[in-house]
Amino acid sequence: VMTPQVIEVRLSRPRPDLLKLFAQPEMAIIDRTRHGTGPFRIIRSGVPLMLRPIADPRRAEPDDGASPSPEEDVALFAEPAARAMLRFSKGRSDAVLGGRFVDWPLLDQIRISPAAIRVDPAAGLFGFSIANRDGFLADPANRQALSALFDRQAILSAIAPNWEATDRLLPDTLDSDAPPQVPNWALLTLDARRAAARARVTAWGQPVALRIALPQGPGANLLY
Repeated sequence: VMTPQVIEVRLSRPRPDLLKLFAQPEMAIIDRTRHGTGPFRIIRSGVPLMLRPIADPRRAEPDDGASPSPEEDVALFAEPAARAMLRFSKGRSDAVLGGRFVDWPLLDQIRISPAAIRVDPAAGLFGFSIANRDGFLADPANRQALSALFDRQAILSAIAPNWEATDRLLPDTLDSDAPPQVPNWALLTLDARRAAARARVTAWGQPVALRIALPQGPGANLLY
């Protein structure tokens, strides 16, 4: 690395396209003792937070005003998803950002045009991450058996039936030179995979207890 300073990032799980994620504006590292360079500046704190665009002298025409007009100010609300969706449905906001799968069922309760609903395309895994690799889960073969027994399509059907399930961590090649690894159980039926998982538990010789942590929200309630 041709730089005197290096920031090391250690991941607890694989993350595709990590460098592209770091390139996003919200991932910038800033000095809070200095003013940012934009594109907005806080002009009023409180609820809502008022933002005003910072004039860019490199883009401004000679006849343009030096400061943005009040119509360009942005009122930013931070509130629960249900309240944000209701505000949007009544025409009192122009956009709602940051929704997650736990908020997805709320769309069925609020009248919002399907054309106004956007889902960010995500490359990677929507599922469970093993946080504790002790006991039964210390063996990679046992973790693989646990991964194989889930009915992925049933999980997705609870949230969005038109989404496509995947059996691998990376569905596409992306920036890798090699194609994604296909699990050795991919061609087995769900019953066969679950029978193999039961055999692993029986061979363990003692009860296996698993704790599943899910975020709070109606979407998580549909999953479990």
